[in-house]
Amino acid sequence: MKPMLEAGLKATFERQGYAGPYRFLTDAECRLLQRYVRSGELAAPAVWGKGLAVRDQLLYGLATKPELLVALAQLLGQHVYLWGAQVIAKEPGEVHPWHTDIETSHPGGRFVSVWIGLENTSAQSALQHIGGSHRIGKPLQQVAHEKQVARPDRTAERALAWARETIADAELSTADVRDGDAVLFDGRIWHGSLNAGSRPRRALLLQFAAGHHQVRIPDLAKTMNWPFAYRPELPPAITVLGRARGYRNLVEPPRDKALDQPVIAGLDAPAGDGAWIAQPLMAGRTAAVGHLGAHYSLLQPGHSPHPPHAHVEEEILVVIDGEAEIVLPETRMIRRLPSTG
Repeated sequence: MKPMLEAGLKATFERQGYAGPYRFLTDAECRLLQRYVRSGELAAPAVWGKGLAVRDQLLYGLATKPELLVALAQLLGQHVYLWGAQVIAKEPGEVHPWHTDIETSHPGGRFVSVWIGLENTSAQSALQHIGGSHRIGKPLQQVAHEKQVARPDRTAERALAWARETIADAELSTADVRDGDAVLFDGRIWHGSLNAGSRPRRALLLQFAAGHHQVRIPDLAKTMNWPFAYRPELPPAITVLGRARGYRNLVEPPRDKALDQPVIAGLDAPAGDGAWIAQPLMAGRTAAVGHLGAHYSLLQPGHSPHPPHAHVEEEILVVIDGEAEIVLPETRMIRRLPSTG
């Protein structure tokens, strides 16, 4: 699997309108995210269906992974905001008709969408794109309207034929995306999908725009076809690079409510009689880390702070006094950590 920061990323993206697939999540991260999505712990989206990014701390963290931000800087410049995040599920046999995303359909816009396979992703269930279609200057819905073809009849074959009327070498592409892989595509590209597999497919969609471009919420209650209708409000969005001051509805990144505490607490020994007593020390953001938290704890001999578990974020354990054992089930190893005091 080639790296996201491959040479020629910008040239490939500008020519084809998409790039990838790239390995974005490790197997362990992908399994954790699958469980998280199935658990029902996702925060409720803000304002509209794609408003998860401004409410869910974990999805915001994925959207700001360093390698992705470097790629976005190449494709969109130094001022970028995150305006959309959505988990998309497709049942076996379910079709997503060919379309251009309404929010990013403006011909002069600069948008990048990141489609990440989460569960049961394969070439049979992933997105299809028509390479170069982002340069046509019209969303697919507008062309279909001119051809008098209804939404259910917008097939891959028809879309490709229409694209070749403007771009002779336009090609239909089906990326061999697997769970944990990501595809980057221009928000104006013509695309669709069919889950031809036998199991439900889940994917995560993250959507970004250059700082001076405005994204609008489509009014799907009025129409999904051309001409588009929009709601009066702008979607809430978060700056992820630079200073996206050109966008008029920027909000703060989501926070875990458990972290709403003083930034720095005292270093007194934890008080109480429990087997494990934890005292928060700090919680907040840094220039490079979306959320950084630390606590000081006292663990009685023969006890564990919690059952075996795993999580996406990194964790550092420093033993101040005594010894601790870390159990790593995948390697069947027990590591003894001595005191640093």
